[in-house]
Amino acid sequence: MGYGPPKQFDPEKALQTAMMLLWKKGYAATSVGEIQQAMGIGRKSLYDTFGSKRDLYIKALQYYVDSVLAQLKDSLSYGTSPLKSIRFVFKYLVQESCQPKYQGCFISVTMALDTSADEDIRKVVQHYLRRVEELFYLALDRARQIGEISDSKDIRDLARVLTNTMQSVTMIGRIAENSLLVESAVNASLKLLED
Repeated sequence: MGYGPPKQFDPEKALQTAMMLLWKKGYAATSVGEIQQAMGIGRKSLYDTFGSKRDLYIKALQYYVDSVLAQLKDSLSYGTSPLKSIRFVFKYLVQESCQPKYQGCFISVTMALDTSADEDIRKVVQHYLRRVEELFYLALDRARQIGEISDSKDIRDLARVLTNTMQSVTMIGRIAENSLLVESAVNASLKLLED
């Protein structure tokens, strides 16, 4: 016995669509009607699949977090030089942040809005920041093990600096008139990795 007809839409694609809309407009400025229209689904399908608007926002945020963390992990694990991988990540971020209509990072946008007062949303953001820090820490530890970075460096502190720099680039890049501001911040942070 079935539980009703199969969904007439792809829930993952619908979630991606909602994520992009919520990222662009923010939680408060996006109506359920706009979300429905963008996703191309009815109100009942929206609520049956994703729950409330708040539930959908958390799911979209978590989807973004999972995607970004997987990309960051792959980028930091690529090649034989962890420091080159770290530099590549920041070079990419600077290039992206200087593109016209750059939206920044969904996490940064969330942190800048009042939605971070919501405990569940705050937990998703905190988890993301801890995982980014840990991924940088692991890359720095590999760099130390192969002699790319001095044993005297506090790699936990460096991982935190890189995490903060990454989030700063994604916020400042949204409003910067040119790349100088973000490039300078990145270059200063990356210099800390040198002996």
